[in-house]
Amino acid sequence: MDLAIDNTVIKKRALLKMLELYATVIFFVLAGARHFITPDYYIKMMPNYLPAHNFLVYASGFFAILGGIGLLIPRLRSFSAWGLMGLLLAVLPANINLYTHSVEVQNFSTPGWFLLARIGLQFFLIAWMFTFTKNTEDF
Repeated sequence: MDLAIDNTVIKKRALLKMLELYATVIFFVLAGARHFITPDYYIKMMPNYLPAHNFLVYASGFFAILGGIGLLIPRLRSFSAWGLMGLLLAVLPANINLYTHSVEVQNFSTPGWFLLARIGLQFFLIAWMFTFTKNTEDF
């Protein structure tokens, strides 16, 4: 009987890991696609000290999509997760700029707590990506 329970638990864990993986892939692919659909939103977030805002917005969108898709390939999963962690760190200045300068995007003012939470989300996502760097064959 214990073996049957263990198999059920293993199957549930495997299903949960697959759902986590696909949700993460969808998140990054959609987030990356938004960089191409609404680039002005992201351009307004960019700090003035960074050059080539258009290029950086499109490049970050491209790498978010590429990294998300890379998570689906077991041999590339760890590399993609590290790349996405780097990308999340690279876009952190834009989120900090959005918060510290109260940048108005999409013709409305976003509450400060939400902008601060967005920065916290960056760190959560970095930690989340770290979980995909280990045991890449478990999915």
